[in-house]
Amino acid sequence: SMSYDQSKAISAKDIEQGPFDATHQLLGGQYARMSISERIDAYFIDSSLVPLMIQENYLRSKAASQRSLPGRSKKSPSLIDLAAAAADAISQSERVDSLIHGSNQEWSLAPLHGFMSSVLPSYFVYGQLSGQIQFPAWFGQYSKRGKNERLLRELSHHTFDRLHASPQDISLYYAPRMTARILTDMQKN
Repeated sequence: SMSYDQSKAISAKDIEQGPFDATHQLLGGQYARMSISERIDAYFIDSSLVPLMIQENYLRSKAASQRSLPGRSKKSPSLIDLAAAAADAISQSERVDSLIHGSNQEWSLAPLHGFMSSVLPSYFVYGQLSGQIQFPAWFGQYSKRGKNERLLRELSHHTFDRLHASPQDISLYYAPRMTARILTDMQKN
């Protein structure tokens, strides 16, 4: 048998969290109260989205307490030093990500990637978050790039009878001249 309080305590642990919650936990003041295991669990809430959200939002967090940077003699680094250390950790995590998603598919490195892409950058900058947590702008840029590549392929297909040019040639040589010509005609008329 189980009492009401016991069931309430168990159910409170099973509250589903999303990447916004994980980002807030890692970059906000809760970070200091979390164990390393809980920090890596926050990464695994969505291992493809949480690192992008940390990368998008780490500059919005201001370190509230003093911390040291490994390998540096400076006892109280400035906010810019902490942000640079977080950016370096994010950059280094890309090497691990390439091993995970590359041809070898080293999925055993996922906890290391979680540490380097989310936990370590958060250590450097966690504290007071300013503003709302932003969704990664990378998705919008990736979508725009896909749209532009599709439009370039269509333009290449429609002009193939006369130009016999690759999409790259059209982008580099023909599109700027066509744009200038079309805009000139539009301005005149």
